Amino acid sequence: MTFDDKYNANKIRIGHLRSFLYSYQLSSFSKAAIKLQITQSAITKNIKALESQLDTKLFNRDTRNFKPTKAGEILYPTIESLCVQATKLEQSLETIHSGNCGEVTIGFDRVFSPYASQFITKLFSQRFPKSKLFIVDEHVKELHNKLLKGKLDFYIYNHTAYNYIDSTEHLIVKPLLSMDAVAVVSPNAEFLKDSNDITTYKWVFPTINKYFSEHNFWNSYQEIKDKGNMMYEIDNNHTRINLALDGVAATVLPLFTVKEQLEQGTLIKIPMSLDPVQLSVFYLSTNPLESKSKAIMDYFVQCFENEASFF
Repeated sequence: MTFDDKYNANKIRIGHLRSFLYSYQLSSFSKAAIKLQITQSAITKNIKALESQLDTKLFNRDTRNFKPTKAGEILYPTIESLCVQATKLEQSLETIHSGNCGEVTIGFDRVFSPYASQFITKLFSQRFPKSKLFIVDEHVKELHNKLLKGKLDFYIYNHTAYNYIDSTEHLIVKPLLSMDAVAVVSPNAEFLKDSNDITTYKWVFPTINKYFSEHNFWNSYQEIKDKGNMMYEIDNNHTRINLALDGVAATVLPLFTVKEQLEQGTLIKIPMSLDPVQLSVFYLSTNPLESKSKAIMDYFVQCFENEASFF
């Protein structure tokens, strides 16, 4: 006969053990009930269940005296240790389920990576202080290769990039948020005086890949390029903003990044037809998103929809 068969140990619950532990330490069922935030009758029921399962009386109790039996004294150190370990187990599970452990590696388009890094780092320091965060900013093919090799948990990129990457049979793409884009220039730019044709302006663009060919501005971009008026390709938004402010070139940016300059009049809009930027999250069905990853994406959306609160 095994221990389980003899003593029904498989039916012993941590609540029974904790009821014994605090009743022993406090010499009172009522005080133990307050400590555990349950009723005294629940404490009594738990003690009786434990005594029945162990086939052993654990307390001598009457109206005046409350003392553990010899068996209770012998069992106390073991039960105390079990309760301590159970608490540690619960804390570990809570850490796991809250996402406050391990590491997360996220990929971003280079245009959005600087902004994403700001607020995601803040999120991790506040909510996941025991986790490690890695942010990779690459073009979509490099990010996708890293995802396939298990080097990324997910990446966030322009939705249309899906049509230009390989090995997508296990890829899941979910729209995340849509952001307005705007073409801007300094009202003092010298080239504004020469022509009203925007394709003759001097331009600085982020890296434009073929997956942008579905966007409205593609034809204008190609014409600008063909006329030799694309001065630079620079992914860094701040650099492009500064070049535009200096009157060196016109550029295209997410609207939220130049809202202040447009309000102040240091930059003005150029009448160019631009589709909103649709960002999506890319991940593998074989590596589903964990709660921490979902929290990151929720925070990402919240911050970009309320950009005034952190920019």
